[in-house]
Amino acid sequence: MKPKKSKVSEKIELILFDILYLVMNCDFEVSEEEEDFFEDAMKDLDDESRKIIQQKKIRLEGIISKGFDAIKKETLSLAQIFADLPEEVFGDLKKSYLNLIKEIILSDKKIHENERILYREIARVWKLDFLNL
Repeated sequence: MKPKKSKVSEKIELILFDILYLVMNCDFEVSEEEEDFFEDAMKDLDDESRKIIQQKKIRLEGIISKGFDAIKKETLSLAQIFADLPEEVFGDLKKSYLNLIKEIILSDKKIHENERILYREIARVWKLDFLNL
C-alpha cells in the first residue's frame, strides 16, 4: 500500500498536471506519442486521483477551446503559483518538471510555436535556464 500524500504534495501535483496538459494541447493537436507519454505518466494514479484528473480535464478543455491566449494566461498563472514555492524545497522539482515539459514537446518530433512560447515563458517565471527548442 502506498503512503498517503500530503495535501501540499497533492496540490503541487495537480498544478503540474494542469500545466502539462495545457502545454500538451497548446498546438490544438495531441499526437499519439504525446498521448502515450501522458498516459504513462498517469499510470500510477489511484482511482480517486484519476477521478480528479478527469474533472480537471473537463475544466481545462474549456480553457483550450478559448484559444492560445487563454491557454497561455492559465499556464502562466499556474506556473506562478509553483514559482512562489520555497526555492530550497522545490527548486530541483521545477528543473525536473521543465525537463518533463520539454520531453513531451519533443515527443511527437514536431515543435509548434505555441509550445516554444509556453516553454520559454514557464522557464522565465520559474527563473530557470532553458534550451532553445
